[in-house]
Amino acid sequence: MAFYGVDINIIIGTMLGGLISGLIGYILERLRIKNELRTKHFEDIKKNCLQPLRTELMHLLSSFEFNESSSLTPESLKELIDADPKWWESFSLKERIGNIPLFNDLRNHFVKLHEKLCTIDTLVISKYPEFIENAIKLSEAIHSDKRLQEISSKLKSAVPTDISFEVFKAVFFIAIGYEKGSWPNIYRKIVNLRDKDLIFELGRQYGTLRFANDLKKISEEIRNVVCSCIEMIDEIMLMTKLEGSCKYI
Repeated sequence: MAFYGVDINIIIGTMLGGLISGLIGYILERLRIKNELRTKHFEDIKKNCLQPLRTELMHLLSSFEFNESSSLTPESLKELIDADPKWWESFSLKERIGNIPLFNDLRNHFVKLHEKLCTIDTLVISKYPEFIENAIKLSEAIHSDKRLQEISSKLKSAVPTDISFEVFKAVFFIAIGYEKGSWPNIYRKIVNLRDKDLIFELGRQYGTLRFANDLKKISEEIRNVVCSCIEMIDEIMLMTKLEGSCKYI
């Protein structure tokens, strides 16, 4: 069929081709914009949510661990539990990273991570007081041990250093299962002492007490879930494609 000498089918075909081409171009442009938004949103999540979360999680680990600089006397441990305000009572990773919308958005993209992070909040609130209470009981038992007091007394009179205090710390570390590599300076101080065998034996004995075992269990429970979250965050940080969808993209 011709119209003024031009095939109408050609006209229709040209118009349809233009419309289809325009539609495809529009769709591709929308996809490009959406992909850019997804990429930008993912980078925002990484920088302003996941990285701060990782930092907070690493800091949290230290709250359930002891090191050579920790003061492990009953009095100093009681100060931790008697603190005012009590930081653990209102503990919230969401509040600590300072970006509540992005934290909440994790459930749209990384459900398992979000669930575990919320679990950590609950664990900290319930477990930290119990953790310190067990540490206090262990410290009280160790510091009241007549045999350790005698060793400490002899060291105080013979060596004008703080080694007499390190003996109690060594027993505490041994009791909660810390390898000597995590307290190397103290280990080097006591390893050549005449009473070193007794120190290690007492550490192992105190390690069988209920509150020493409870202390280890709580620390291990927290470490497992926190390290699991850190591992998940590290894996996500290497991803290039954002999973799931949300209102921000």
